[in-house]
Amino acid sequence: MIARGREVHAVECKITPSRFDPAGLAVFRQHYPRGLNLVVSPGVAEPYDMRAGPLVVRVMDCRHLLALWT
Repeated sequence: MIARGREVHAVECKITPSRFDPAGLAVFRQHYPRGLNLVVSPGVAEPYDMRAGPLVVRVMDCRHLLALWT
């Protein structure tokens, strides 16, 4: 979790993005509805969006994550 003003960004690290389970994120977003949903995984050449029920999750590798805040 990364807090930025009124937004709280959720970050989960996974070796394989397809193994991401959105259940915990859904509960988290009930308490903190504003912010980015991120899955960080090695080997992701280009960031992409993945739907997890009503949530949109951005999948990326570490260098793309760092680029968000530099």
